[in-house]
Amino acid sequence: MDTHLLIPAPAAYPQHAPKQPAQSLKIRFLIFAALFFFIGLRCHANEGPEGLEELETFYEEQLRAFPSKPAPPLRKAKQLQLKGNKKALRYRTSLTWSWSSAEEPNFAGRYFVPEDIGCGTECRVIFIVDWNTGRIMTPPQNHSYFRVERTSRLIILNAFPHCTAFGSPILYTFDGAKFKEIKHDKCQ
Repeated sequence: MDTHLLIPAPAAYPQHAPKQPAQSLKIRFLIFAALFFFIGLRCHANEGPEGLEELETFYEEQLRAFPSKPAPPLRKAKQLQLKGNKKALRYRTSLTWSWSSAEEPNFAGRYFVPEDIGCGTECRVIFIVDWNTGRIMTPPQNHSYFRVERTSRLIILNAFPHCTAFGSPILYTFDGAKFKEIKHDKCQ
């Protein structure tokens, strides 16, 4: 007796779903694009020029309200103190490059905050480096956009030029060791 492998006839194979006409795909795409456009308009409805100026004025007022202390004589540290800071060790190459190109402090008179260390799409890792010692500190959160000034000890996280779906701006004062959140009611 011959033993054969039984191969089912081609008709027994499941048929592939019929391809949808290109016109149907175009219609779906147009519906999706229209929804995306109208949702975008709805989200940005309150972001006129007046709103932009109001939020920018708010940032300026807050930055002036928390002036930095007079800085001690500044001398740039030769090396960063990476040991003991796991996050800094993870980003040591980017931190070292930013530090080597830094010419002067840009935060609170004596600190340097690199602005170009990314951690993914729309994310920035924020480090605060003491200009004299090279000691590295990190704020409680990372955000895609932040703002610091040399003459202020205030750091603004989520400092978008207008209120967004990412939430309201988060304000922290920095005393050289700790961060303290400042409560406000903008973008609520």
